[in-house]
Amino acid sequence: MFSFHYYLDLWLDWLAIIGFAAVMFNFGVVNVFSRGLHSYSGL
Repeated sequence: MFSFHYYLDLWLDWLAIIGFAAVMFNFGVVNVFSRGLHSYSGL
């Protein structure tokens, strides 16, 4: 039987992966294809 800490660690691992993917999406897609104060692409 798995303990509570195993499930907590597993959930936090997935949360970190999702957060990293969100940051990479922001830098790679939003900054290139959007205009505004938060975009540095110059397009």
